[in-house]
Amino acid sequence: MQVQASNFPDSASKNNYSKFNFNIFQSLHSWYLPTSRSLAEASEKNILSMGDVDLCYVDCETVEHNEHPSKNDLLTAKMMNVPVDNENFIRTLFIENKNGSTNKNLVITHGFGNGLGFYFKNYKELGNSLDSNIYSIDWLGMGLSSRPDFKINKKHSHEEKVAFAEEFFVESLEKWREGLKIEKMILLGHSFGGYMSSLYALKYPERIEKLVLESPVGVPETPESMRDLVDLGKFPEKRPKEKDSLPKSSQASSVDENIDRVIDRDEETLERLRNVPLQYRLLAKIVYKLWESHLSPQSVLRFFGRFGSKFTNRYVSKFTSFSEEERNALSEYMFHVAAQKGSSEYAIGVILKPLAFARFPLKNRISNLAVPTTFLYGETDWMDYDAGKELSDSLKVPSECHIIPNAGHNMHLDNPEGFNNVLAKIVNIDL
Repeated sequence: MQVQASNFPDSASKNNYSKFNFNIFQSLHSWYLPTSRSLAEASEKNILSMGDVDLCYVDCETVEHNEHPSKNDLLTAKMMNVPVDNENFIRTLFIENKNGSTNKNLVITHGFGNGLGFYFKNYKELGNSLDSNIYSIDWLGMGLSSRPDFKINKKHSHEEKVAFAEEFFVESLEKWREGLKIEKMILLGHSFGGYMSSLYALKYPERIEKLVLESPVGVPETPESMRDLVDLGKFPEKRPKEKDSLPKSSQASSVDENIDRVIDRDEETLERLRNVPLQYRLLAKIVYKLWESHLSPQSVLRFFGRFGSKFTNRYVSKFTSFSEEERNALSEYMFHVAAQKGSSEYAIGVILKPLAFARFPLKNRISNLAVPTTFLYGETDWMDYDAGKELSDSLKVPSECHIIPNAGHNMHLDNPEGFNNVLAKIVNIDL
């Protein structure tokens, strides 16, 4: 029996229609969020070129070198994607020691929302001054490393969630080390990277020659005055107005006797929180809810799409010592890194409470570190130097604290020369 073709759906037409719709969607998405893997790689290449780093790519999508016709003093480095399992890899910058005969290996791990490109001001000088090979990595699920699904079971307890997140980073770093057959390393971690590097050193001390914690997050306990706010999202109630009960002479005497008394920091903080205006209290509660739902800053940037670059522009504008070209390159790199698929960035709300206090502070966990440890803080760092100094003094292994002058939390960018000089002393001095 002959069947007329018109009685059957035109599959070719449907496929073309579906393909057309898909292409329209892709075009709209690309317009709204103008990023891609290739654009992110180009921005990485560009920011590193600002630091006179000449890249050759090993087993990556791109194979050409950076081109600097007018420069002949570039630092040569390799960019690799190092597998950590059958599906995932860690983006790795490798700078071989110029003498080629050292057993030392410095491994640099970046902070949250950053990538290995944030050390563009340091690689050249470190490569020329350190008696060490240098590896700089993007944490798995961040930077230009692969972006596996990072699913948090909201039914689990905080303890279970934190353990899951910490194992994700610590074990991926260990697999990376195994893949490159690095026996021992000087492990440097900045901020979030310092937190995870501490836990790695605690679990695998035999693999650590020295630990360098650059303004690590999560060291102190949550101050008593802020626990209701960061744990429950609640502001302290205002004090009821009290009438004066002392005669004026007594009050004056009391003031005179205590004029040089140092105001208790917790009480001062409480008083400030009591007087926060209503609109800011409401905003803080919204932020608290979003944080507890594991929404990341990168999620917000992706939500704003092509306008997300305004956030990165504003962030890098504080690096006033940079040229305009350097600021633009860093902002572009930061935008493309943040705009990639969401992955392990969601760990930030797991391991930290709002205002960057750790759910399980390092102060109570790494007192038994078995490796020499150095803490680095910027002179105007927003991290708690006193907590770091206290932890450093409590360690049973050789430990010290350094303050980098004219620098804040990102001391490797604020004062590259000062940071590089201190790091060179740490790396080059044998134990």
